Amino acid sequence: QQPPFSKEGKAAQSYAVECFFLATGDVATRQAVISSGGIDILINALGDGQEGSQGLMHAKIMAVLSILASHNKDIREEIFDRIDFMVQLRYALDSAREASEKARKAEKEGKKNKDGSSLLQESRRLLRALYESCACLTIHGEFKEVL
Repeated sequence: QQPPFSKEGKAAQSYAVECFFLATGDVATRQAVISSGGIDILINALGDGQEGSQGLMHAKIMAVLSILASHNKDIREEIFDRIDFMVQLRYALDSAREASEKARKAEKEGKKNKDGSSLLQESRRLLRALYESCACLTIHGEFKEVL
């Protein structure tokens, strides 16, 4: 069930994609996410047109899809066939860069997330995840062809 379109719903989406991101680090859990329709959920979230699927949320979803795409050839082909991966990835990298710039400014002003964590650390982790995903994908010939 999709969270309500509100501040709380947006936070719930952010927590959910963060869980996806953390879970995909483990091969067995990644396979379970794939087997249970996780790719459909993530791709549908990219195209739902709501504010929550844009900007930083979009970048987080693309980081997860990038990790999933590196799982194996069949999954990579499925993801590449269903979305224009390079366009989506470019948008995600741009969004993550903009979020990082905002986080640097907020850090200088002493602002933090509501839970007290650093905005800059969160944005750096996302950028690192996107770039690491790209690095993993460049190992595979199919991705090099797309590049």
